[in-house]
Amino acid sequence: SIFMKTFSEHLVAVMSGVGIKRLWTSEGSPWYNFFDEIELSGFSREEAEALIREPVEDVFRWEPEGGERILTLSLLKPYLIQKFCIHSVNRMLEEGRTTITAADVQAVRDTVLIEAEPEPGPGPRLQQAPV
Repeated sequence: SIFMKTFSEHLVAVMSGVGIKRLWTSEGSPWYNFFDEIELSGFSREEAEALIREPVEDVFRWEPEGGERILTLSLLKPYLIQKFCIHSVNRMLEEGRTTITAADVQAVRDTVLIEAEPEPGPGPRLQQAPV
C-alpha cells in the first residue's frame, strides 16, 4: 500500500532476488506489480574471480581449483557465487584451515543449489549448474 500513497511518486525502490513468489491472496494489488523486472546477466569471468577472491584477500587463501569450481558451478551468477563462497568458507573454518579447496566447494554444492532454488510456482527457475 505504500506505493499507492500520494508521496509514492517520490518513492524509489530496488529489490533483488532469484525469483518472485507469485501467489497472492490479498485483495490489493501484489507488491511486484509496482516494479519492472530486469534479469541480470552473469558476471564476466574477471568480475566473478574478483568476487570470489577479493573479500577474503589477506585473510584466507583459495586453491585455484576451488575458485575454478565455483566459476563452473555458479554459471558466473553473482548470487550463486556468493552462496558458494560463504558455504565454502564456513566449511573451511569448521575444519580449522585457512585455505579453501575444490573439495570444500564440492561438499557444499547440493546445499547451495537447494538454497538458491526459488519456491515452486510460476516464473523462471534457476538452471541446474553442471556437475
